[in-house]
Amino acid sequence: MPNVSDIIKKAAIIAGILCAGVSHTGCSPHSGNNSSGRLLAKVGNARLHTSDLENAMPGGLCEADSIKFARAFIRKWIDENLVSEIAASEIDMAGIEQMVDEYRRQLVMWEYRRQMADSHTDMSIPEDSIEGYYTSHSQDFKLSSPIVKGIYLKVAEDSSDLPSLRKLYTSHKDEDMDRLEKLALSSALHFDYFRDTWINWTQVESRLPYEFADGGQSYLRKPVPLDFTDNGYTYLLSIDSVMPAESIMPYETARPLIVDRIINTRRMEYDNDLRKLLYDAADSRGEIEILCDMGS
Repeated sequence: MPNVSDIIKKAAIIAGILCAGVSHTGCSPHSGNNSSGRLLAKVGNARLHTSDLENAMPGGLCEADSIKFARAFIRKWIDENLVSEIAASEIDMAGIEQMVDEYRRQLVMWEYRRQMADSHTDMSIPEDSIEGYYTSHSQDFKLSSPIVKGIYLKVAEDSSDLPSLRKLYTSHKDEDMDRLEKLALSSALHFDYFRDTWINWTQVESRLPYEFADGGQSYLRKPVPLDFTDNGYTYLLSIDSVMPAESIMPYETARPLIVDRIINTRRMEYDNDLRKLLYDAADSRGEIEILCDMGS
């Protein structure tokens, strides 16, 4: 009986299973009907061939990892087929088939309704409609966490540009910002200019090896420029504007949420109209017969 190592080596030569780009499609518990190559395992009427293994093998594995993967894959295939064979003889397959049919009907129904809504829902929304919605429903759009505007830099502590960056990152002069950008692009490992865009505070905090008390809430009440060095890097942070949690979102932050809400409302309205249309059409053709009391 050939061992797994020999099979993998031979399969690698024949089918190139160690080459990058081989699909990782896997196979079903009863694969083998359209499989080819050397037979690797049998469970009842199920057959596992080298082609099944080749299709499942990820690309780029070394020989040792390929053998490890193959052993695990073959054992998993055997386990699945054993359980499947035993389960098929001991459980109510009629009930399983009924659940499968019901699930299929649900999938077909939802996919049809999704496609119809996608193709018939108007996705264009005038800006004044979005602004009007924001004005009327602003209380619905509250921040779950603080958002901020400012500047963030990460620079090697031995950078020759660090002294200049320190002088510039808190400035609000246009000429200083132009110079800061030029220096940062050439010497900073990270440079984020977000004075014109609100971003979530957690995005900023996650980049700093700095322990903020209470998640930075105290710091954000009166933010001061940060300048500290850790593990060979200097971090510079200047926060110019803060909107705390529970504040009403600024329009530019709420806008994409409003667009999604309006479109989803249109989709639901279309879906309701579609179902009513289908019902009425079938009813007019006499295809619906209700033989029980539906109530009022």
